[in-house]
Amino acid sequence: PKPPRAPAQHASAMAPPLITAFVRPRLAAPLTWGTPIDSLIAVPAETEESVTSRALFIFGLTYVAYAVLYLARKPVSVVKTTLEAELKMSIAALGRIDAALLLAYTAGQLLLGRTVAMLGRTLPLVLAFALSGASTATFGLASSASSMATAWAASGFFAASANPLMVILIGEVFPASVRATAIGAWASSQQLGGIAANLVSAAVLRSYGWRSVFFVSGAAIAAFAPLLAVALPLCAPNPAAARPAATASPPQARAGAAKRRATA
Repeated sequence: PKPPRAPAQHASAMAPPLITAFVRPRLAAPLTWGTPIDSLIAVPAETEESVTSRALFIFGLTYVAYAVLYLARKPVSVVKTTLEAELKMSIAALGRIDAALLLAYTAGQLLLGRTVAMLGRTLPLVLAFALSGASTATFGLASSASSMATAWAASGFFAASANPLMVILIGEVFPASVRATAIGAWASSQQLGGIAANLVSAAVLRSYGWRSVFFVSGAAIAAFAPLLAVALPLCAPNPAAARPAATASPPQARAGAAKRRATA
């Protein structure tokens, strides 16, 4: 007699771990052992999230805020000629001021992970605007290359956390179907902010002098700190609500199935 045929395994039971790991994050419901693979390829239409008013509000607020933050980067390039004429600064000294901001900005981003681990994400973002604005205004009080470099480096260091944290926030509040589009559109705030910062700095320089450029820029940047402090805790997504419920692991599921067959 022919040996009894082994029971056919379900398609999902033969799924390589890599496939399971790939499709698991796309599920609207927890993955259970025995779910057909073909049902995991696309999330049903009724489970697709829509863009909420909260997401649009956060997009608009962070877009304008980050564009304004460029007032902490562009003013030096606008007032360089004036600093050379009024303070007799050399091109080398002005170059060191620019380099101080870039080095400090890099250091701030490298330390961002530890900062977020200690303070969370909202507080570093609020402090980024408050302290960067204060440092930018302090630049307007300086009269030597060394003090300017110190103030400019502090401004760059504090502003470094804004971009990564805002991109993470945009990615969280927008559904996966439009997330890349939203982040790409939000990134245009960098170009818009650079253009606006140049125009504003040039207008203030022409009317009020180079020191006022940094006073106005610092005040504009710091003004967003209380706005973010109030808005972000109210609008940020709740990670606990989005966390899927724990499910039995495949070995536990197989053991439970075997037990039910034995008692049947």
